[in-house]
Amino acid sequence: MPLPRPLRVLPRYLNPVLRPVAGYLPPLAVLHHTGRKSGNPYASPVQAYPVPGGYIAAYAYSDSPQWAQNLLTVGHGQMARAGKRYTIANPRHLGDEGLEQLPKPVAAMMRGMGVRGFLQFDTTVQQ
Repeated sequence: MPLPRPLRVLPRYLNPVLRPVAGYLPPLAVLHHTGRKSGNPYASPVQAYPVPGGYIAAYAYSDSPQWAQNLLTVGHGQMARAGKRYTIANPRHLGDEGLEQLPKPVAAMMRGMGVRGFLQFDTTVQQ
């Protein structure tokens, strides 16, 4: 869901506030990924919901967020959620079919907000 032009700066201000706490407050999570071009490490707060074998994260600000492109290109990363650390593998893009995997109230909210893109990925808990 692309943000309207006046709201496109929202992630620049919200992400630094959310990043320190998102890994402890489900459904928020922090995805740790590597820049596909720069090789730099990044940490992006997202909403992540459990699905069999892993999690699904919504594209809340954009139809093709940088964090999703990075994970799809590199193929792996890490996630902090509910105080646990996970290894991310096998990331894959989902369209509207991602809505079917979410809890019904969450799917209704995402549908109402115009969210139509998701990243699903497999996870294993790190020791």
